[in-house]
Amino acid sequence: MVALRDIHLRPSDVLEEAKHVLGYTTQKPMRTGSILIILLLAAGLYWMLPEIRRYLRI
Repeated sequence: MVALRDIHLRPSDVLEEAKHVLGYTTQKPMRTGSILIILLLAAGLYWMLPEIRRYLRI
C-alpha cells in the first residue's frame, strides 16, 4: 500500500482537480475562496495524519 505522504502533487494540480470536482465556474468568484479554504483544511489534516494516528494508538 502506498503511503499518502509518498504521493507528490503540485498545488496547481490539486486546485485544478478541485475546480473540476466542484463544478467550478468563473461566474462565481466567491467559490474560489471556499475551494482554497477547503484545500487548506484538507492539507492541514493530511499533514497531521501521522501524528493523529500515533496519538490514537497510544
